[in-house]
Amino acid sequence: MDGKIVPIIFVAHSLGGLLVKQALVAAKNDDSFADLRKNTYGLVFFAVPHQGGHGASLGKIAKNIVTTLNGSSRNDLIESLCANSFFQENQATFFRHQLEDYQIVSICETKPTKIKHLGWATAMIVVDEKSATLGLAGTRERLVLVDSNHSEVCKFQADDDKFDPVKRAIGRMADGAIAAMKTTAESLPTETSMSLNRTWHLEAA
Repeated sequence: MDGKIVPIIFVAHSLGGLLVKQALVAAKNDDSFADLRKNTYGLVFFAVPHQGGHGASLGKIAKNIVTTLNGSSRNDLIESLCANSFFQENQATFFRHQLEDYQIVSICETKPTKIKHLGWATAMIVVDEKSATLGLAGTRERLVLVDSNHSEVCKFQADDDKFDPVKRAIGRMADGAIAAMKTTAESLPTETSMSLNRTWHLEAA
């Protein structure tokens, strides 16, 4: 990023959120990605399993997600990840050290997802509220409940009322990111500040 201050908001669904978290953990330990981590302002997580839910480990939730998507939990990648620290509770420990650096919107599913597997069918909340939230105090984490199942929680039509609270939460985060960038620019020497503001206007255009 060549030292530019350009606020970043990551938006991720389900297991994609774990990849974002892992990338930020890796970026913290690699100076070549320092700008990426420093410029990350917010994280929007759609039904991301941050931890085990009620009666289910994080690895089990990951398997349930794969089963929901393709009807089978036999997936070599998932089997490997479940055995690796990537899906273990210690990833949450590594990432927790960065939580105060970001604004977070956690979006939770509230409808069961129908799952068919090996000839039987059931319906379940794939990532429950306990698993989908980080439990941050104050305004650091904003919780949004959406009347959708796991697959549909991040899919909206243009006139879908269910999207309104999500849109408002992301809009507030974007406004905060812009305000934070302007505050940072104003605190820098005049020439640098003007350069940063020009960068922002060009990239926002």
